[in-house]
Amino acid sequence: MKGPVGTPTSRRSILRRRTVVCVLAALACAFAIGCGDSAGGTSGGGTGYETTAVGPGDRTAAARAVNGAGLVVGGAEGPEGAGQAFRWRAGYTQALDGSDAWSVNDRGEVAGESGGVACLWGADGGIRALPFRSIARGVNSAGEVVGEVETGAGTAAFLWQEDHLHLLGGLGGNWSAAYGINDGGQVVGWAETEDRRLVAFRWEAGVMTPLGTLGGPTSVAYAINEAGQAAGYSTTTHGADRAFLVEPHGELVSLGTLGGYSVAYDVDNLGRVVGESLTLGGRAHAFLWEAGRMVDLNDLLTTGSGWELSRAYAISDEGHIAGQGLLHGEPRAFLLTPVP
Repeated sequence: MKGPVGTPTSRRSILRRRTVVCVLAALACAFAIGCGDSAGGTSGGGTGYETTAVGPGDRTAAARAVNGAGLVVGGAEGPEGAGQAFRWRAGYTQALDGSDAWSVNDRGEVAGESGGVACLWGADGGIRALPFRSIARGVNSAGEVVGEVETGAGTAAFLWQEDHLHLLGGLGGNWSAAYGINDGGQVVGWAETEDRRLVAFRWEAGVMTPLGTLGGPTSVAYAINEAGQAAGYSTTTHGADRAFLVEPHGELVSLGTLGGYSVAYDVDNLGRVVGESLTLGGRAHAFLWEAGRMVDLNDLLTTGSGWELSRAYAISDEGHIAGQGLLHGEPRAFLLTPVP
């Protein structure tokens, strides 16, 4: 499981995407019937998708994660510009007392942030929070949480198990962040090196290992599946951003592009990858990469559906895909449900 961000090219651009504006309080749930705008489609007789608008009907809403039961979590702009975390399922939106939700496991536990601190919402409505300025980015099926905590010199990637917080170390610099964790306890993220580059890492059993790059100075890993495959993006020797997939003991492999840059945000246990890429027409489009081929998810929707899918943040083993796009020109969070 993981929690995505945008398309960072520096330490500052990664860090400034954090939203730390809500005040921590007891969990308060507000239910409202969600939007039911949907469209279905197929491409070339293969699998297509039914598209549903999820979460608050807000221009800033983003669906960041989805579990096997189709439970979607994310964030939107709340009252007076404050961030508003939410979870959505089957047409109902539940407002969480927090500023953003980044990851969800199959037990329905949600990792995110509230009042500037990392928190974990339980499926039963309870909430646990760290007493430090921090963000929770990912959660596995055991409820183990990863993220980043502020230090005096920068940030540190952490693993939060019950009441114990473990700092994962670094690669020589003062900045690091963890985004994804699998059920085996493997963690991925990025860390600053001694020469102030940001490099993707895989952490396991107390050892942080750099994953390398595609030839450029920067790489970031956002997600890891149960087989240990990690997905993210890296700069190339020509300075372009490219989505990558890396095997447990292999080198980064570029997943290609729809025309311009590409970024991978999630990988499921079948090795399918989702993310975003710039098209030849200059539009950011959500993609699905499978069996060596990157496909524009918009090509799997019915013509005239009213949707333009901009970025896919998450994919479940059941094939649900969550992300952000445009519905009749207005930004909305979406859930794709596969149909034959």
